[in-house]
Amino acid sequence: MINKNFNICSECFEAITNPICVDCIEKEVDCWLDQSSYSVKKAVKSEFKKLRQTTKDIGQTTPCVVCRKNAEVCPFCLVEDLKNRLGRILPNKSFREFSMLFNFSNFGEY
Repeated sequence: MINKNFNICSECFEAITNPICVDCIEKEVDCWLDQSSYSVKKAVKSEFKKLRQTTKDIGQTTPCVVCRKNAEVCPFCLVEDLKNRLGRILPNKSFREFSMLFNFSNFGEY
């Protein structure tokens, strides 16, 4: 039986139980990148812009628990997509730190 209180993630087709929108995750990543170079920050911002385009208007949404904007994809899928994008941009040490800090896996995998 499907719980009517949750919308379904368009990527994994699971219930979005902790909805966090792209904008709120970007704010957290920006804080984390505070000490990074301008070129890394610019590249990450560009990837968020691309990510925002791929998650825009994809169907059912649920309100973000932080800001109440629409969250179309679960945080796990959102961060997995980011990992794929940022793996080409971030230095290895920074990428490992990102994977550890922005880990929405239920099993602690990163």
